[in-house]
Amino acid sequence: MRYEELIEDPVSTLAPLLGFLGLDAAPAADMVAAASGEFTEAMSQHITAPDPSASIGRWRRDLEDSLTERCEVAFGPIHEAFGYAG
Repeated sequence: MRYEELIEDPVSTLAPLLGFLGLDAAPAADMVAAASGEFTEAMSQHITAPDPSASIGRWRRDLEDSLTERCEVAFGPIHEAFGYAG
């Protein structure tokens, strides 16, 4: 499961995961709706982007160049294995 797919299409991404785990995939839409429900004040302390889509690839934009380079060296092979472009 890729983060981007979960953010962009949560039901279609979650249903196969539930099936893989041997669970009923039918309630995937209900699970997503429940998780997308009420926003609380306590949650505001954990927000790092204006919306979930804005968090996709944010590390490439927000990190200092030297840290981005180190991340690319350290995680490059993992990114490639999961199909991310270099």
